[in-house]
Amino acid sequence: MQETKQLKSVQKPGSRAGENESALYVCGYSEEPILRRPFPGENAPLHTLYDMFLRGCRVGGDSAPCLGFRNKKRSGKYDWLSYGQVRAQVIAVGDALMREFGLQRGDRVGIYAKNCKEWMVVLLACSSRGLVPVPVYDSLGADSASFVVKHSEMKLLFTSIENLRRARESVGSLPIQVVILDAEEAVDSLPTFQNLLEKGDSEQPPPSSTADDEDRLMIIMYTSGTTGTPKGVMLKNEALLAEVAALQKATDAFQIPIGPGDLLLSYLPLAHIFEQAAETLWLVCGASIAYYGGDIKHLVDDIIEVKPTVFVGVPRVFARFYERVMSTVAEQGLVARTLFRLAYTMQSANVRAGTRSRIWDRLIFEKLRKRLFPRVRFFFSGAAPLPEHLNIFMRTVFGAPTLQGYGMTETTAGAFVGSPTDPPDCVGGVMACFEFKLVDVPEMKYTHCDKPCPRGELWLKGPALTCGYYKNEQATNEAFPRNDGWMATGDIGRLNPDGTLAIIDRKKNIFKLAQGEYVAVEALESEYQKAKGISQIWVYGNSLKNSLVAVVVPDRGHLQRQGLLSENEGLSNLRPATREKIKQYLLKELAVQAKASNLKGYEYLKAIHLETEVNDMNQGFTIENDCLTPTMKLKRPQLTERYRKVIEQLYTQLGE
Repeated sequence: MQETKQLKSVQKPGSRAGENESALYVCGYSEEPILRRPFPGENAPLHTLYDMFLRGCRVGGDSAPCLGFRNKKRSGKYDWLSYGQVRAQVIAVGDALMREFGLQRGDRVGIYAKNCKEWMVVLLACSSRGLVPVPVYDSLGADSASFVVKHSEMKLLFTSIENLRRARESVGSLPIQVVILDAEEAVDSLPTFQNLLEKGDSEQPPPSSTADDEDRLMIIMYTSGTTGTPKGVMLKNEALLAEVAALQKATDAFQIPIGPGDLLLSYLPLAHIFEQAAETLWLVCGASIAYYGGDIKHLVDDIIEVKPTVFVGVPRVFARFYERVMSTVAEQGLVARTLFRLAYTMQSANVRAGTRSRIWDRLIFEKLRKRLFPRVRFFFSGAAPLPEHLNIFMRTVFGAPTLQGYGMTETTAGAFVGSPTDPPDCVGGVMACFEFKLVDVPEMKYTHCDKPCPRGELWLKGPALTCGYYKNEQATNEAFPRNDGWMATGDIGRLNPDGTLAIIDRKKNIFKLAQGEYVAVEALESEYQKAKGISQIWVYGNSLKNSLVAVVVPDRGHLQRQGLLSENEGLSNLRPATREKIKQYLLKELAVQAKASNLKGYEYLKAIHLETEVNDMNQGFTIENDCLTPTMKLKRPQLTERYRKVIEQLYTQLGE
């Protein structure tokens, strides 16, 4: 592997710090300062997503497995469509969309369903014909879905049988044709994906793309923000090309390249750009994608069945693996529990030092790896910061590097990515499709002159950036305040001495307490999330109060291991004495963490409320109850409204 410093960000040649901002930084392992397309030496230039798929057909071959799915006719066993079969379906569906529905280049086509092979075929068909897909989050409520359908001015909406009722409510009286993705026969006289395959001509490929297509709109991705209505992020073809080029460059530089034989399990929503970028990388490299069975509760069964070579997840999924392993260990006898704890303590120390003990692997960890992830070469975490203990856990138990990145819909997914040798508390170096700088935020006491590390708001520039928000000039101007191509992310970054970046705060989520002290609430939540026994936490305060309070979702598995809950006891219907005992235990652990994190006195939590109504993922804050966005960010106004009475009671207890 290259020297570590080459895998990080480096100062751009000729760049200097300004009065209120740092110098510019670029990717340290790319010969080209800013990459714009993957595999630039190709005989057939790549201008669109469909072009990238065609490259995968050439690399892997028409007979190579492309899209895998659980076949209901074969008791849910996985079957595969080859690259050649997928190409034929893409051509047929694209032809039918243009001829049967009279769509024209630039028309919007909605997709409202869980991940499935048909989802990807429609996405590729749209790309091949210059149509603009508009994903609708499968978990969106009726109001948000209706807003996306109307605001995007879509002409046609693909939906699943499961979402049909909500899709019809969203369409209302609008002249929008609804097509069902997953029905073999017509439902209520509506056309189906199968109808399009039958009516489309798979022998008539679309016109070849040109360089002009790179400047055309590829997709509108609606972000379900923490406040207000969703914003339609417009991404051009050039943005996806640049993002995939940077991902390919990173995996090559880290010596974990993607190619034929690699397999990705698709379960993170395709309505999120993070998953779309990952699957596009797989397709352009001729690799394989298997779609989960549709029920996240059975994700482990899907993993065991398909044996992915790379596993992409979000922190909650990795936390679930942690809870499952630890709960299994807790059920073992004293000798087995003691041996595992000793092995984990020793091996995690080795992992932090960059080594491994083969003895502990053979005794303990190889058994776990062979059961769940026998072929995984690396894990990748995105969408939210991965807590350090989960990063170390995945590396220790499953013996593969765990990378994490930073990005947003506006950056076509990743803007930073960590290498296998990076510390677990950073997001790595900037990717090869961006340059960045840190801009001072004096009201939060973050400046590029801070010692030992420059700090400030992260600003980004590059071809993978959004070109703006659809029909929302105000939001576009706020994101690009200087009209010079630089986007202000709103996130506070710290540039570490080794060239990696750490995201330490959020500019917008800052408020003043009654005594005049400013509180950066996201930074506090990030620290308190490290406390023992905490699954989720929302911290609250305002300028009329002196103290901070919080709503906490306890970690059920941890409480059971501590003897605060019996092994078969859940969180619902806790006896008052047990609830109070758990609350006092968690308050103590939160105080321990506050001290360890060197928090100031006014940043300590003075009272907490236990949220004990949780789902199977041990979440009390969910997308379904409108407490989380689909990217797992807390929706603060909704949380404030949901827990208004609880907050009043907590402050009453504190005498405020």
